[in-house]
Amino acid sequence: MNLCQRLLVNPRLISSYSHGNHSLCLLHKSDIFVRNYGYYHRKSQLEDFVKDECKSGKIKKLDDGLGFFNQLISANPLPSIIAFNHVLGSLSKIRCYSDVMNVYKKMNLHRVKPDVYTYNILINCCCLLGRVDYGFCLLGVMIKKGNVPDAVTYGTLVKGLCGKGEIHEAFEVFDKMTDLGIQPNIVSYSVIIDSLCKGGLVDEALVVFGEMMKDKNVTPNVVVYSTLINGLCNAGRLSDAKRVFDEMNRKGVFGDVGTYNCIIHGNCLRSEWKEVKRYFDEMVNRGVLPDTVTFNILIDSLCKEGMTLNAWGLFAKMKKFDIKPDRITYNSMIDGLCLTGQLQEAVKLFDSMVDRDLQPNVITCNMLIHGYCKNYKLDNAMALFKKMKENGLQPTLVTYSALLAGLYRDGRVRAAQNLFNEMKSFGHNPDEITYGTILDGLCKNGHLEKAIEVFESMESTGLKANIDMYTMLIRGLCLTGKLEDARKMFSEIPNKGLIPDALTYTTMLEGLFHNRMSLEANKLIVEMEENGCLPNARTYDTIITGFLEGQENDKALEFLQKMRARHFVPSDSVVSLLMSTLPADELKDL
Repeated sequence: MNLCQRLLVNPRLISSYSHGNHSLCLLHKSDIFVRNYGYYHRKSQLEDFVKDECKSGKIKKLDDGLGFFNQLISANPLPSIIAFNHVLGSLSKIRCYSDVMNVYKKMNLHRVKPDVYTYNILINCCCLLGRVDYGFCLLGVMIKKGNVPDAVTYGTLVKGLCGKGEIHEAFEVFDKMTDLGIQPNIVSYSVIIDSLCKGGLVDEALVVFGEMMKDKNVTPNVVVYSTLINGLCNAGRLSDAKRVFDEMNRKGVFGDVGTYNCIIHGNCLRSEWKEVKRYFDEMVNRGVLPDTVTFNILIDSLCKEGMTLNAWGLFAKMKKFDIKPDRITYNSMIDGLCLTGQLQEAVKLFDSMVDRDLQPNVITCNMLIHGYCKNYKLDNAMALFKKMKENGLQPTLVTYSALLAGLYRDGRVRAAQNLFNEMKSFGHNPDEITYGTILDGLCKNGHLEKAIEVFESMESTGLKANIDMYTMLIRGLCLTGKLEDARKMFSEIPNKGLIPDALTYTTMLEGLFHNRMSLEANKLIVEMEENGCLPNARTYDTIITGFLEGQENDKALEFLQKMRARHFVPSDSVVSLLMSTLPADELKDL
């Protein structure tokens, strides 16, 4: 108990102090007030000024906050901790987390005593810096110094642990909080539910949500409902998301634009376009105006489905709602137009971005470069590549991979090699996709030895080859007459922990049939089926063609029946071969 508390509890102490200081007894209360009025007035003015400046968001940068802190720390006597908390909170809002910790150290040097609110700000900064362990250290300090942690303290630690993916530890803190009699608030529940949903633990999130619903001291708000709906939609559980959405409305909690964005996105993922329209119309009718995110979700989803005409309609509709398309909107539209072969329209839209003071970013350029390469306009792609570097945009691995694919497709092997060397010189280490692009390009351009060299160098970097890479090389070996090398590579696949897929088997079968090795091909077909790899339409075409060319008509017809039994249709070339190979009486039975 400090002196102030003791005075309040035991008035007799006042008299004991008065005997020690006779002048104190002679002073009248009004005299004390008059003498100290100037100090209290100045102190109050400074504190009020700092509070008002912080609340109004005047602290935009670190120097602003430090300036106010220096004013507070220079005052004599020191202002209350409340003023310091306002400065710390403002610095935290502008993400100066490390500086908040430094200011706290200076406060200790000047013996400014922190309160619970101070510690909550500090713990939050530690968590946002990814140092939840420091946050727990501060929890120990605040308890040691007599400060009682509240729901915000524990909620902040729970959020920090969830942010690091330590869900189990977060639950332990959550349980500890309730064991100590601290009632979880809506924020604590919201953080746990959000983290569980993001971690794919939707069932666990529903359990926590159920516990929250039983808690009479907590009223679910739109944020919690939206979090759960979003988690369910992302997990593909659209019907459960709709059930929660309807329950929310029945309880009088009405969705905001964020809630509708979640449910609209969920329906977009399932291509439920009628439901998408229903929720969009319902949102507008309820006076909840769509935002840029709403239109971005709709436009991106439609473009991915190839429905660019509908996407264009929504793009134009944004103007009606006085919503300006952002870079994400343009990127989605440009990507959709490139995917559907509308390159000219994509280029126009790209150019219009600059007119609207929206500078294309690397993603925008990557999309258009991919579009150029796909449409064999490699010179345009390289020109854009050069321009983006001139504008200070750093090409990514995606940029280089798209250009490499285009160069190899155009037969420019040397140019592709130079670009690959440039990519590595700028510190971009090729990934599986890049290596796959290079291997495919080299094999298709007849540079098999170089492809095998690249393949071996890739393995030396620690990257593991995938089944697609093996298939590319096996095809290349077969096409260059190196069947035995192809068979050897095929036999190595299981040793690498990989399983041949239908395309790998089909590629190997093509090589065997081409070399009139139908017996080995038949063995491979049996092995394929025993390993649970079912032939696809292309596999059946290869087998039927192989047996027909080997004059094994009965085997060809056997696999034709199997093909039809699996509801596959032979290609035109196979039908033509059947017509020209089989006798007329056998054709009648087909």
